[in-house]
Amino acid sequence: MNKRSRAGSRQKIKAALLLAGCSCAGHTWAQAPAKTALAQDAAPEIGEIVVTAQRREQRLSEVPLSVQAASGEALRQAGITDSRALEQISPAVSFNSNYSTTTTTLVIRGAASIAQEGGIQPSVGVVIDGVPVARQGEFVADLADIDRVEVLSGPQGTLFGKNSTAGVINIISNRPKHQMEASFDLLGTFDGEIIPKAMVNVPVGDNVALRMNGYYHYIKPQIENLAGPDIHGQRSWGGQAKLLFDVSERTNILLSGSYNNFYSTFGNNFVVTPNSGPFGDFQRLVFGPIGWGVDVANQDTISYSRNRLYALVGELNSELSDNLSLVAIAGYRNSLNRTEIDVDAGPIGVNPGRGISPNPFGYPLEYVATEDDHQVERYKYWSQELRLAYSAPGIDVVAGAYYQDYKETRQLLLPFLLDGSAVPDVPVVTPAGARFFNSDELSTGLTDKTMAAFADVTYEIVPTVNLFGGLRYTHEKLRLTYRHDVFFNPATGFFNPITVTNTAPPVDTQNFISRRSDDNLSGRIGVQWQPTRSLNYYASYNRGYKGSAANQGRTAGSLVRAANDSSLALIDPEIAEAFEIGAKQRFLDGRLTFNLALYKQIIKNIQQTAVTQGISVDLINAGDLKIDGFEFVSTAQPFEGLNLSLGVVYNKARYSGHNFFPCGPSDTRGVGKCGINGLQDLDGQRAISSPKWKVVTSAAYETPMSEDLKLMLRVAYNWRSSIQFQLFEDPLTAQPAYGLLDASIGFGSIDDKWALTLFGKNLTNKFYYGNLNTGDGFIGQQFGNIPRDYKRYGGLRLTYKM
Repeated sequence: MNKRSRAGSRQKIKAALLLAGCSCAGHTWAQAPAKTALAQDAAPEIGEIVVTAQRREQRLSEVPLSVQAASGEALRQAGITDSRALEQISPAVSFNSNYSTTTTTLVIRGAASIAQEGGIQPSVGVVIDGVPVARQGEFVADLADIDRVEVLSGPQGTLFGKNSTAGVINIISNRPKHQMEASFDLLGTFDGEIIPKAMVNVPVGDNVALRMNGYYHYIKPQIENLAGPDIHGQRSWGGQAKLLFDVSERTNILLSGSYNNFYSTFGNNFVVTPNSGPFGDFQRLVFGPIGWGVDVANQDTISYSRNRLYALVGELNSELSDNLSLVAIAGYRNSLNRTEIDVDAGPIGVNPGRGISPNPFGYPLEYVATEDDHQVERYKYWSQELRLAYSAPGIDVVAGAYYQDYKETRQLLLPFLLDGSAVPDVPVVTPAGARFFNSDELSTGLTDKTMAAFADVTYEIVPTVNLFGGLRYTHEKLRLTYRHDVFFNPATGFFNPITVTNTAPPVDTQNFISRRSDDNLSGRIGVQWQPTRSLNYYASYNRGYKGSAANQGRTAGSLVRAANDSSLALIDPEIAEAFEIGAKQRFLDGRLTFNLALYKQIIKNIQQTAVTQGISVDLINAGDLKIDGFEFVSTAQPFEGLNLSLGVVYNKARYSGHNFFPCGPSDTRGVGKCGINGLQDLDGQRAISSPKWKVVTSAAYETPMSEDLKLMLRVAYNWRSSIQFQLFEDPLTAQPAYGLLDASIGFGSIDDKWALTLFGKNLTNKFYYGNLNTGDGFIGQQFGNIPRDYKRYGGLRLTYKM
């Protein structure tokens, strides 16, 4: 065989491996060795990355828990532009969208906290530059200048504290450096999305460095709206500044400030199946296009979510001695969230300054938009953490204290005009067309003060065996103030449709104050065996804690009044207990890795959002959540330039305990799981927003084309099994299994100074819903929210570094 034939054979083998990787490989988590002092004691292996999952720097392969990490470069190559898209690269993470950023949910191992009406703390803890966020909606932001993202599965109640019963997502942005750097990134899609990002790093003298970044994100409205401006668009912008002071060789201070401003019209409800009976005939007549996959709206009020968030962080790092270091982090976060949603989901209703929209067919339910927004939420809180780390041959200790002072205020307005002759709630017989004004107005305030102390130790018994364990004591105090005014009066003489003001007094008012105090002890214990640096086996028991939740829904006041017990508004905390065994194996100098974790977990008093009739929301303890499953992640580099990865998660999460919940609209009383009383037992039902199977695969290939130019190819496929979004366990609220195929091809300089990439998202044009709900007799038997990538799109991305 001549040289040309041998070269051709090698190219064919490479091509065959690439094609095989496209069908069975997943994301390559780390694209290059991490550059830290930790890597100096041994030659770095391919794909090695350093993480802080145990609050100290360790190689990912040596951490005795299930952790996945993606570098900032890996996120860029995968086309991850904001935090919601992290589910596309992690098999452990799922994301549940909804009508606003504050009602979105992260899911790990089947545990999800859907905050339809505030008051609930997250099950998945999100930590941004060392500061835990108090509400899950705060994590919805564009990712700019990221160093890495770590995903920790399972309870992390020892080192990361409360509100991590499902796991933790740790987001770390780049620190300032004592050298001049700059970068620019521009993304544009063929359907009207544009994202410019820029970063500059400037040394200021010998001991000070400044790093700043900023971004702008615009999405042209994607969906036609027959009754008003088009929807499904976004406009957001923000930035961050970091100032690093090197006080001495052993001590530095980092000051950070960030600001994010977000506006989106992605939260619209699309009716899929109309209401049953004559009400449904009305909807077919008035609404126009209705059905699965219909992406045309007909709404007179633009549903939107508007958020403003700023954060300030001060961090002190000091090496007190060769073995002892101190970290102190103080953070303040302030978030204002405004939401408007066209609850009737149709072209009828009332808008400020415009009055009542035409209603020629007499549709009996008209939503009243207000100048004060449908929902206004403000979170502001500060936190302080003090952490000491001691490291010596054979022992590592982390100990510290944490304090958080959280304040939340919330206002909800839910006004409608009802046709008295068509709506059964009207207590008197009225002529057709006579309108009644009906509104629920909620005003709540919540304070939460948390204090904690913790310690965690890893002790080397023999050179290959470590014992680790820790404890965390948490004391938490909550105080809820609640006011609910109910208005029901004839519209004529009281309601002004131009100013959308109503002068009649409320027909009912409910007021109360609820207080609660909790003490908890969480922790972990385990053993780790590392026969070689490339083999890591462990077994552990972990206990986690999630704080009490405040039921701020419309029915909370009625429950409190009926029982004459205000404590019912604050439901019990979650307690998680998990057993996990795992293996991490690296072969061929890191060119082949296998990570496997088997787990069995129970979350007692799982907190869930119970939604009935589409808008009636309560927070309840839905019994226990039992979870069994495994996580498997494998990476391979068959030859230089080709990176393959496969991530598979199996997660059987189901409710346990006899808790009863209303049947779904597709159920018949007395048939199947639905009792004759219209209630179903949740025992054995699968957890909401949790796929049983999820697979994340990708293949990335780089090859030089000349001395200065290289070619980059990437293919990724993300598949998940069906998802049930509501406690009903109704077919109308289930999203069938689906998979998304993404691909890109790019050219760039060998030294990574610049790159131009052509990419495509959802190439198979697979339609799916980000959330499904039901409210027969009100919004519709079935309605849902449509995500950004519900259809095929593509674009170009240009990056440049100095």
